[in-house]
Amino acid sequence: MKNSLVDLQNHLFEMIETLNDQNLKGEELEREIKRSLTINELAKTAVTNGALMVKALDVLETLDYKPAMEGMPLLPIKPSEDNKGDGKIKYLTSKRAG
Repeated sequence: MKNSLVDLQNHLFEMIETLNDQNLKGEELEREIKRSLTINELAKTAVTNGALMVKALDVLETLDYKPAMEGMPLLPIKPSEDNKGDGKIKYLTSKRAG
C-alpha cells in the first residue's frame, strides 16, 4: 500500500494517463471516469486531513502544549534501504521534550 503524498500524486497522474488513453471507449471509459472521480474525492480528503494535522500542530505549538505533541505522527515515511525493519510504514514524529 502506498501512503505518502508523493505516492498520491503519482497515482493521480497515472489516472490522468489512463483517461488520456485513446483506446478507452464506451463502458470501459465510463468505468474509468467514475473510478477517477472517486479517487479524486479520496485524494481531496487525504490532503484536507493532512492540512488539518498541520494546523493542529501549529495550535499546539502556539499554546506550548508539549506533552500533546510528543511522539505525534506527522508524516508517513517508507522504510529506507538503510533502515530495514519490519517493513511497516513509519512516521516522522515530533521530538519535543516535555
